[in-house]
Amino acid sequence: MPRTAIPMTDPTRAGVAINQAAADTVNGNYLDTPDLCILLLNNQSGGAINVTLQYNGTWDGLAVSGRVLSCPTGFITVISGLSPSSHFQNADAGRLYIDAASSSLLLGAIRFPVGAEL
Repeated sequence: MPRTAIPMTDPTRAGVAINQAAADTVNGNYLDTPDLCILLLNNQSGGAINVTLQYNGTWDGLAVSGRVLSCPTGFITVISGLSPSSHFQNADAGRLYIDAASSSLLLGAIRFPVGAEL
C-alpha cells in the first residue's frame, strides 16, 4: 500500500485550525514539503513515541540512516528546516517520508505563505 499523506494547513488572517491525522504505522506517512513549512507531531499516548524522518541519498557510498526523534507524552513536537537536499526522496520527488511507532501520534503541517521567513 502507498504511504498516507499528512494534511497540510494554510494559515489565514483568522488564525490556524491545524488539520491532523493519525500516523499510519503500517505503510508510513509522507509530507509534500514546500521549503517553508513546519511538521507537527502531537503525542496523544501514555508514553513517548519514536518517529523516524527518512533521509535521502548516501554519504561516501553508504546509505544514511533516518533521523529518529522521541516525542514526549502530551507534547506537540515542532520540526522546521526540512531541507529538500537532505530529506526529500528521489523516488518520490518533493516528499518527506515519516515512520511512526504508534497511531496515537497525530501528524499535521502548516505551510507558510510565499515570502515568509522561518
